[in-house]
Amino acid sequence: MALQISELNIYPVKGLKGISVKETEALEKGFRYDRRWMLTDTTGKFISQRETPMLALIHTAIIGESLVITYEDSSIMVPLNSQHYSGSKEKVTIWDDEVEARIVGKNFNDWFSDVLGEKVWFCFQHESKKREVEKKYGANSMVSFADGYPYLFISDASLKDLNDKLEQPIPMNRFRPNIVVANAKPFEEDTWGKLSAGDAIFHCLKPCAKCQIPTINQETGKMGKEPTKTLATFRKHEHKILFGMNAVVEKQGVVKVGDVVTLL
Repeated sequence: MALQISELNIYPVKGLKGISVKETEALEKGFRYDRRWMLTDTTGKFISQRETPMLALIHTAIIGESLVITYEDSSIMVPLNSQHYSGSKEKVTIWDDEVEARIVGKNFNDWFSDVLGEKVWFCFQHESKKREVEKKYGANSMVSFADGYPYLFISDASLKDLNDKLEQPIPMNRFRPNIVVANAKPFEEDTWGKLSAGDAIFHCLKPCAKCQIPTINQETGKMGKEPTKTLATFRKHEHKILFGMNAVVEKQGVVKVGDVVTLL
């Protein structure tokens, strides 16, 4: 059977719960609306689930012209159009990169600060702002607020292979992929290079080295030892645990669940 997209996900705010979509547009810096927003401390340093696992409990949804963010019984509506943002421009850092971002607005800072119990900024990165993928792997390619690459491919078969080794199976959302592919062999994505899906063409750059985020239950925000403990027994390479494939887009276009994935 042909390789086929079985799942598409966007994560509008870095670290918050993602959105499963049936169709989206693959742009240079990632899917439309994917990780264009981010939380930082008041020095501009990014915040993620690594140190704040409760971010997994904050839901996101795109409704009309708004990004709706919900925690328990409280919600805020963020305009998708950044012309409505009233905050200042600030330098923010994500890993070793410093980029310019705009504070969305004081009321949004206050809402997130109340939820997290610490003062934070809620930031947006405009499409015109540049943050490059590591030149060693993706010369002249751009990324938004994702850790390092705009796209992450994982096959259903790789997760099944892992789950067969775990006492308690885990869902795909532990790995926060953008594109899930059906009908592959386990870990076949390790070998992928250039591929097409829908109207887009992607270039796979390097296997994804996983941090502790897959150990965080995305429904409870609690951290455990798995799947990292088990992955380390068979997916460790040069002190890194690999799962999934990082990619950039070479030709932008619309992709849909059900699209055939063709290796080029």
